[in-house]
Amino acid sequence: MTKTIQQNIIKKLFEYKDGQLLWKTRPANCIQIGDIAGSINKYGYKRVQIQKNNYAVHRVIWTLLNGEIKDDLQIDHINGKRDDNRIENLRLVTNQENQYNRDPKGHYWVEARKRWVSIIQSKGKQKTLGYFKNKIDARKSYLKAKSELHIVEVR
Repeated sequence: MTKTIQQNIIKKLFEYKDGQLLWKTRPANCIQIGDIAGSINKYGYKRVQIQKNNYAVHRVIWTLLNGEIKDDLQIDHINGKRDDNRIENLRLVTNQENQYNRDPKGHYWVEARKRWVSIIQSKGKQKTLGYFKNKIDARKSYLKAKSELHIVEVR
């Protein structure tokens, strides 16, 4: 379960500017007011420590600008870049919607048929989209189905 922090606490500690979270206070001697908050972890997400807990910067920015996030929702980086925390690149989504933004191949080679198969997951079920002589056509088939089935509503 993701730890949450109240918007009023965030507003006392930070300000937002151009995709960056900036300190409004000095939580440590090495940090100056106006310094960029957080550091990038091994997964490519920027994290910040608040009251001895670590938080994802994208969640802090969302909460600062839009209010607290319900427990069943996540913040998605629209362009897939985990350290791009500009508010226009963030959207509130369900876990399932967040998975749609990943870039799986959607196709693979089937040696027995000497063809590429295109597949997609939707509503918990796998659907075969067809078999193709070349990889490009299989990929195109997947991307077309993805655009029709994996629709994410902006909240």
